[in-house]
Amino acid sequence: MKNLILLSVSVLFSFGAFAQESHTYTSLESALVNPDKVFKLNLSTGKSKNITELPEEIGNMKNLRILVLKGTAITTLPESMSKLKNLELLDLSKCYNMKSYPEVLGKLTSLKKFWSKNHMPEGNRAVLGNLVNLEELDLNSTKLGEIPDSFRNLTKMKTLRLYRGGIAEFPSFFANMKDLELLNLSSNKLTAYPEFISSLTNLHSLYLRNNELSEIPESIGNLTNLRVLSLSENEKITSLPVSLKNLIHLEELSLAYLTSLESLTDIWANLTNLGEVDLSESNISSLPESFASLTNLYALYLDTNSFKAIPDVIFNLKNLEELSISENPIAIFPEQLAKLPKLEDLDLSDTELTDEQLEKLEELLPDCDVSY
Repeated sequence: MKNLILLSVSVLFSFGAFAQESHTYTSLESALVNPDKVFKLNLSTGKSKNITELPEEIGNMKNLRILVLKGTAITTLPESMSKLKNLELLDLSKCYNMKSYPEVLGKLTSLKKFWSKNHMPEGNRAVLGNLVNLEELDLNSTKLGEIPDSFRNLTKMKTLRLYRGGIAEFPSFFANMKDLELLNLSSNKLTAYPEFISSLTNLHSLYLRNNELSEIPESIGNLTNLRVLSLSENEKITSLPVSLKNLIHLEELSLAYLTSLESLTDIWANLTNLGEVDLSESNISSLPESFASLTNLYALYLDTNSFKAIPDVIFNLKNLEELSISENPIAIFPEQLAKLPKLEDLDLSDTELTDEQLEKLEELLPDCDVSY
């Protein structure tokens, strides 16, 4: 009986501790009442968002792990924050009044995640290089421009988001970020593929959408752990590397808006794990026979191309749930779509099929939502 009581007390204590750690404080005043019991503090909502400065007492929150200051009016951080030895995540996104990163930021070496989306102060950017234990850095939409040399110290990085950073080139030391798993360099000013990428063999997600790339080297085939690859909106690319066939773990591939593509490289036979493929507006009129190998494909986007009929190879994709092939000169009635038992969404808008044919198609596919 005594053991049972002790067990019950232990369970209740553990549950209480868990509840305490999972609670998120949204008021600075209430958090300062019992600072050692604060694990998560989010000041990005309600009246808290109007805060212009943090008190020195915040340094008493010795167990603080997550601090969200997104969208607040703060201009700096108090020196006492250097005491926050357990802080793992700091969000300074949209802190537009902050003109320079304070020196104390570089003392938060326990940080694993740092977010500064939509605004990156012009001053003291190099201080981020002191955060040597960072595993995730999000500087999306900051117009970073030039990469600080101190970033060479961030060798433990696993997730790096630099979307819309105004970046034209990357220093070679990025090759030392061997643990990188997700890299987003979309919507920058890259005119050449950064060669360091091909050495990051732990990458599972790579986003290079909307740059000015004209060529993708064969070395991209080294990234055999990739699950997601986006090369869309690089309108100067004329061909794809054959080595893409080595990326056998790919689950999502986006090659949309490659408007200068001269032909679709036959890379598909080995890419049997693909679930989603986007080839919209990529100047194609046919699909290779090897496309039939994509037996796990559930979503296929072929909009705004030159298909005169739905390619026969598509009728072999028995797991296909969504097919979008709008804005193509399709005039041949696609009766064989009935062979796709899982098809739920079909977009045939702006094709040359007649209203009568489209109505007949709806009857043929009673469980499918047909758009036209």
